[in-house]
Amino acid sequence: MMNGLSRGLLSPCFDVRHWRFKGRNVDSLVSRITVTPGVRSGEPCIRDLRITVWDILKWLGTGATHAQILADYPELTEDDILAALQWAAASKGTIAAR
Repeated sequence: MMNGLSRGLLSPCFDVRHWRFKGRNVDSLVSRITVTPGVRSGEPCIRDLRITVWDILKWLGTGATHAQILADYPELTEDDILAALQWAAASKGTIAAR
């Protein structure tokens, strides 16, 4: 199992391990992101679930609240949503638009 940091998906100019996001250490949030070949075409997923970072971003982009997402997907946690947001923010400029 490899997360986004070990796969080099985050820009080398970022050292997100020292950031704090809503009182949480970013490294612990980003460690929730996994990239596994053959699972969702190798897209970044939340904790080896088949829910991608992109799924969460799309739901948020269409106006879903955190509470609505958590109600629809009880296997997710608030920290999973924050991890997806942090991963996307840290990946700015290093990933292709979807």
